[in-house]
Amino acid sequence: MSASPPPAKPAAAPQHPDTIRIYSHSMLFYFWPVWALGYFFALWTFLDGHRVAFVPESAKYGTGMVSKLNGQEDAPEKKASIIYADENSKPSMEVTPLHMTVSPLPGVVFTVVLGFVLFVTNISLRGLMSYLVLGFVALVLLTLHSFGLLKNLGTFAALLDIRINMGGYLFISTLLLTIWLLAFYFFDRQMYIIFTTGQVKVCAEVGEGEKVYDVTGLHFEKLRSDFFRHVVLGMGSGDLVVHTSGADSREFRFDNVLNIDKKIKDIEALISAKRQVTMAHV
Repeated sequence: MSASPPPAKPAAAPQHPDTIRIYSHSMLFYFWPVWALGYFFALWTFLDGHRVAFVPESAKYGTGMVSKLNGQEDAPEKKASIIYADENSKPSMEVTPLHMTVSPLPGVVFTVVLGFVLFVTNISLRGLMSYLVLGFVALVLLTLHSFGLLKNLGTFAALLDIRINMGGYLFISTLLLTIWLLAFYFFDRQMYIIFTTGQVKVCAEVGEGEKVYDVTGLHFEKLRSDFFRHVVLGMGSGDLVVHTSGADSREFRFDNVLNIDKKIKDIEALISAKRQVTMAHV
């Protein structure tokens, strides 16, 4: 006679944290592509292997026979590529140790990305407005293509010659990264809201003390997303507005909250657990 199978274990309830801390981040958070791209282009410039040479306006490039190589007076003549100019030209020609790419592409891309980030962080395009802007850009490109002007736009873009040496990329990126780290790990952490099972602790200003509110009657909302800022650059960030209840009801806004959808689910589960405990004691 076979033994009856053991009863199935009930599915474990999803675990949620007992404390949820949310920080409001500044717009500097969205500048991470600028310093990351700057370091990438600095490496590209170094590996490109070209140096900067300052030459007078009258300088010309060509090939010829040279006999003095590296200061050797008796060196045999050798055909080489040379840059030559009038002996009296000023300033004199000078080869520097500065690294710079032959292609202007890194400088153009870096400038375009910097301009895009500045635009996104200073102009809010929430909800439908983001998609209207995308549609408008697509419409302009299609119109230019239909009139055969898109090639002219490409020709104009090819004329852009923006070059930054390796030191420039490193300086700009290191400066931005230093400010970014200070903002992200120090200044932004001075403004926070902490959700617990029964209370909410809020510090809405730098240097301000904590204020404690009860979760009873608490409600919050996620503002409409800015596609470029919250999705493209923020990778799931968003703006959160919290409303407290009672005689001292307040409204707190926390911008640029990272991973906001998961945070909202955890907050809802935490408040729901509080309500269930309250009902169990009634």
